[in-house]
Amino acid sequence: MKRFWMALLLGMMMLGVAGCSMTTLHEGNYTTTANNDAENGDLIPLDNDLPPVRKIIYEVDAEYDVDDLEEAAAFLASILETDEWYDRETRQTSVYLFDVRVRTDRLDLFLQALSEEYELMTFSKVGTDISVQYQDMTNRVLALETQLARLMELYETASLSDMIVINREISEIEIDLAQLQGSLNQFDSLVEYSEVHIRFYGDTLITKSPFFNRMWSTFVGGWEAVVAFFDGLFIALAALFPFAIVFGIPGALIFIRVRKRKKQKLEELKKSSN
Repeated sequence: MKRFWMALLLGMMMLGVAGCSMTTLHEGNYTTTANNDAENGDLIPLDNDLPPVRKIIYEVDAEYDVDDLEEAAAFLASILETDEWYDRETRQTSVYLFDVRVRTDRLDLFLQALSEEYELMTFSKVGTDISVQYQDMTNRVLALETQLARLMELYETASLSDMIVINREISEIEIDLAQLQGSLNQFDSLVEYSEVHIRFYGDTLITKSPFFNRMWSTFVGGWEAVVAFFDGLFIALAALFPFAIVFGIPGALIFIRVRKRKKQKLEELKKSSN
């Protein structure tokens, strides 16, 4: 019994050292030291030809001006892939709000499709780097798995009373492993699928009264016609402005000179008549 507990204690101490700052843990093509390098967020590649793997969570907020809210909602649904989904959907009188999950590897293409179809009003994209937290959890999983394997070896040669103690240690480690693996799975999902908040603002007011709908549509149409008129007017003036400078100034000088001569002739005629 005493020799068993000495071996168990020695194994636990060795595994404890494996998880502290004196040990370097490896995974795939990368390694993260558990001392100051990990605290500074450095991921060290084992292969110098490969860059460190980064784990980044993206969140996007975008607002669009649309003519038809229902048509915009249908277009959004059409550009979502089968493995992408809505987290939330809210439809109000003049604005539709959508929270969707889009695969990160096609996030830019998804946003480009919306911007090409509708007028973008506001936009923000935030990336959160979780590489250090992810690597730390991975290291803890590796250490616990090593500890679990060692306990399983001791279990094979242990007595009945020692088996009870080892089983309790194994159960605690398995609980910790399940929690850590759940957190890693959640991180993987957040990294693989970006969260996109979309707001569509409609140009038309939707009510239950057809009369008010027609009146509002007429008002909006009239206002758009006025804006289009002045828009065309300003464009025409801008196009004519260079010609006005080139031909207008000489023409104005000629007009002033001709008028001055006519005035002089009139004065001469008045003097001669007197």
